[in-house]
Amino acid sequence: MVTHEPANPFPQFLLHIGAARAASTLLQNWFLAHPQLRYVVRGIAGLETTTDVGGLAEQFLTAKQVRYLVTSEEAFSGTWLPRETARATDATRKMWGKRGRQNVTSRKPNPYRVYEGAPHEILRAKCLLLKQLFPSAHVLYITRGLEATLRSYYTLNAQRGIWNKPTDIMGYLKASPELGAMLDYDFVIALYREQYGTEFVHVLPYELLRDNANEFFGALENELGLEHFPFSTRRVNASLNARELYWQILFSRWAARLERLTKIPFQQAFLRTFAASPRATRTVRLLARTSRSQVALEIDPQFLETFRGCASSLEKNPRYAGYAREYLF
Repeated sequence: MVTHEPANPFPQFLLHIGAARAASTLLQNWFLAHPQLRYVVRGIAGLETTTDVGGLAEQFLTAKQVRYLVTSEEAFSGTWLPRETARATDATRKMWGKRGRQNVTSRKPNPYRVYEGAPHEILRAKCLLLKQLFPSAHVLYITRGLEATLRSYYTLNAQRGIWNKPTDIMGYLKASPELGAMLDYDFVIALYREQYGTEFVHVLPYELLRDNANEFFGALENELGLEHFPFSTRRVNASLNARELYWQILFSRWAARLERLTKIPFQQAFLRTFAASPRATRTVRLLARTSRSQVALEIDPQFLETFRGCASSLEKNPRYAGYAREYLF
């Protein structure tokens, strides 16, 4: 039986659990900007260190403006685990950005590894641990259409240099063990509703944000009981298009070849300094305009069909009424 403590003058907890490639960075910027939310990049419950607890408690005794202490991590609904080099140290916090920074985009290599066991097993373990840490939290889960997520997932990894061939998108996707769990929206939703209760799990489509950002944030504020806050919805972490991605991958391949020939980590240096920089993006886009070469980003319909039924619980949700094709209803 799901139980929640009575209302009190202190803020509630809000857990943003993803999904991956569903505007998480934009939402984290909103968490930072909204005056009724307290969020720290890569922090837990609005706290960066244990020493923040005293100062936060003092604020709550004198002001009640903050409604939610936010923890945001899209890996909560994925099968990724932290690498040993990505522990919550001072160096890691510097890598991901400072507290209060408006843009939380990271330009560093991925600090995660994929869980090698049963994918749904780690999803359940993460949920149960969060329930122990935050027994009465609200949960926010943003979904994204299946085909669009697959394409975005591929382009992200290609930009990071994880995949160095500008062809065979299907070969890469079919070899990715985490996709089945990452796109099993029904499993994640049922899991968190079982632990927190249906009324405390808020599910919204990324497509609503894409089509009407004001309606999306208005719906989110209404569900969380927040006052309206005007917010700029400029896109961040946008994927490269097919032509831009071709050149990005090509540069990474050249760097990898130099690395093999010279034993000097050219590819790592490329990814850290050039690949994610604004200068690189401008260069890639200029080349893309002058060339017809591109990556084929089409998803095989038969492969896509294997994910049918992963989002069937959303079919009767009125917010998903216009997105049947995206979710294979």
